[in-house]
Formats: sequence, C-alpha cells, structure tokens
Amino acid sequence: MLEAASGRIGVDSYRNYAILDAKDGKLIAFNERELRTGDIAITFNLCDGSGGLFVKMRFSARDGNDAKADAKQFKSALKPGMRLRIQGNVAPDRFANDEMTITPAGIMKIDVPERKDNAEIKRVELHCHTKMSKMDGLTPMKDLVKKALKWGHKALAITDHGVVQ
Repeated sequence: MLEAASGRIGVDSYRNYAILDAKDGKLIAFNERELRTGDIAITFNLCDGSGGLFVKMRFSARDGNDAKADAKQFKSALKPGMRLRIQGNVAPDRFANDEMTITPAGIMKIDVPERKDNAEIKRVELHCHTKMSKMDGLTPMKDLVKKALKWGHKALAITDHGVVQ
C-alpha cells in the first residue's frame, strides 16, 4: 500500500490532473458485479466533505485467479464509514456518464481522531436531522442522542421534514 509524501488533495483540486497524488476520504458504499469475462468489478464512493469520487477496481479471473475470493477478501478488509487514502489515476469514466473515477494504485486505511466538544459552555444543537428527514439526514436518532450525551450536551432539537412520530 502506498502513502503519498505530498499530503492531502481535496476533490476539487484534481480536475486538471491525470494523476491524483493522494485522496483522503470516507468510504460510503460498495457495488459489485461479475463481468462476462468472469472478472469482478467493484466500485465504491469516497467522500471528503467537499465532494466525492467513484473508485473503480477490477479483480481478474485470468491465470487461475479466483476473482470472487479476491473481491470478497478486499471487501472484508474495508467497511463503509472507514477513512482511506487512495493514490492512482483519475479520469472521466465513459461507463459512469463521465463521472470522475479513480483507479487505485494503492489504498491505505488512515486513522482520524474522533471529534470532541471541548467547549467549557456546552451548546444545544437547534437544527438536527435524522434519517427520518429524507435527503437531509442519514444519522439514526439513537446515534445523535448518544453523541450529544457523550459531548455533554443537555438537549438537542430534531428538525426533520414532513414526519410525525
């Protein structure tokens, strides 16, 4: 696995380059499909807060390789929500409507310190969406409450759209 010496490059800064030096981001979701050749194609999304990229990989069934087992082993090592540093080629993908796609030369797991609320006077979050608010929130209510308690917040306001529970 490779680690770039020059550090982090945001999603918007790669647009004029054929080679991306390094891209840090959070893995969002996997998509896997078997090709006619027996190869396995895996794509996943990588998001860094400013935008995102598709990551495209191919596991070959040639030369006696077990593409399914290789893909399964790769997917078992990476989980959604994990932070990754990826180095490789970035180019528009004609099979994905010219979305920018990176073909990795190296992938490395990175540790990101957990966010903390170190403020002396704790605040109350007055605008918070859960997964019940379509297109605005992804976090389950239980997780929001746990995080608020962990940070010492006494309350939070849930402002989901169009739902009555």
